[in-house]
Amino acid sequence: MQLRMIFVIFLVFLSGCAGQYFDNATVKENWQRQLLQQDTWQVTGKLAVIQTKKRQSVNLFWSTSPNKDNLNLTSFVGTSVLSLEKTPIQTTLDINGETHTGKNAQALVFWLTGMNLPFLDDPHWLKGLPNTQDYVADERNRVSQASLTDTKGELWQIRYSDYKKHGGYWLPYAITLTHNTVKLKLKVYSWQI
Repeated sequence: MQLRMIFVIFLVFLSGCAGQYFDNATVKENWQRQLLQQDTWQVTGKLAVIQTKKRQSVNLFWSTSPNKDNLNLTSFVGTSVLSLEKTPIQTTLDINGETHTGKNAQALVFWLTGMNLPFLDDPHWLKGLPNTQDYVADERNRVSQASLTDTKGELWQIRYSDYKKHGGYWLPYAITLTHNTVKLKLKVYSWQI
């Protein structure tokens, strides 16, 4: 009788071990796929543009939805540096009280401000999901380094140095983009997804 009871307990133990198994790679891929599907979000932070002879720092508010992106850059005292609205049809940029339109957000911003912001046409990189196969991942399968080719065909290096868990997703909070002598540093203060 005692041997039979041990055998039954052993079978129950084995059936518990035979339950559904998820390896870490599957779980990691699932959160990344789900994050990629999130097409409506907002981020606030600070953007530093560092060039050989010039440094600028602005507060950043960026919101995106399926049909519209809004980017607002303000000075440390809150005055507007630029306000950009991008739709599938055109980009509208308000700067110094004047409104300008164009198709390519990066080119329009560069033409009017001299700031090269390569990330305006592909917002997935901001979520730590660059549109490239050329990346390095950390132990949690989060992108730590990647490259980004902008609309002018120039190659930028991206380094993600800080992630935090937000709403079930690992989201970057410190990002550096580098191209030749230009460095863009983004410090994220908050995410809304």
